[in-house]
Amino acid sequence: MKGRPIVIVATFCVVAFILTVFWWNTNTSNHKGTHPSLPGQLAPLSSETPYLSSPASSDAFAIRDRVAAIVETRPLRTIIPLIVHFATVLGPQWPILFFTRASTVRTLEAFGQGSQPFKRMVETGQVKIIELPTETSLINYLGVADFLASKWFWMQLEPAEHMLLFQSDSILCANSGRQVEDFFEYDFVGAPHPFFPGAFNGGLSLRNVSLSRQVVDTWNIADDVDSGTGLGLYDDLWFWDKMKDLGGRFPTGEKASEFAVDFIWAEKPLGFHGLGKGPQKERAEEIYAWCPEALLAIGEVLELSEDEKKARPTLEDAETTGGGLLPFG
Repeated sequence: MKGRPIVIVATFCVVAFILTVFWWNTNTSNHKGTHPSLPGQLAPLSSETPYLSSPASSDAFAIRDRVAAIVETRPLRTIIPLIVHFATVLGPQWPILFFTRASTVRTLEAFGQGSQPFKRMVETGQVKIIELPTETSLINYLGVADFLASKWFWMQLEPAEHMLLFQSDSILCANSGRQVEDFFEYDFVGAPHPFFPGAFNGGLSLRNVSLSRQVVDTWNIADDVDSGTGLGLYDDLWFWDKMKDLGGRFPTGEKASEFAVDFIWAEKPLGFHGLGKGPQKERAEEIYAWCPEALLAIGEVLELSEDEKKARPTLEDAETTGGGLLPFG
């Protein structure tokens, strides 16, 4: 008999729960504007921030309004940790395009048997290794400028509106309270240029993709190489000059120094470019105190051991028009 009250109470609770659920469903269907369902409440979040979906999703890191890019064919010891660092600081909204060659990737794979964090980023699509066209030459400034001013390069960035270009001697500082998005109002921003007032260094720079596309669709950088101004020799100066003609929006030198520092010193920027060179050497202690990860931006070319060479035999690059995705690991 002692157990009977307990059974009665439990039965009453179950019935009450069923009636409550029935009442809620009825009111939800009859008054959708008053009592939105839980899936309805969550739908706007999932549709506005698709990058929060599962990393296994094929489009979890699809290019949307922003993208980061690095062009590097030298197998540098620091290149993988550098890209992983940029991916971490920028966040999952920024897929990273690594433009290189298959032979370079093979060498990086051989070094230490590959990097598991980097491999995961490649497999999920957060980092996309893009094969360069065979004719691309990056052995000097002129070759780099010609490539960065090509229609092919800018087509790879679509449909992004903002592109962060970073080189192997640049870094974003995790200690900074700023973020790249703080500079989206500008069409081109980088460290203030030391020789062309108002211009910016492109080694760590944020650029408006649609305006840059308009530049390369309107002009050919090769036409300005022998102009005597030097603007055709360097893509950053060339884009800045042409964007001015198209009404480009640029920051002041002071604001640009908050974004990046190169030759012209400023305190605690978001990033640095040209580390280990020129005046940056004199400020090394100060730079590393604020931005210790800057050590990643001073890279040396890999010299593989015999065991590493056996693990991943040298690969000869085949003729290619470029654009294909290269695997890692």
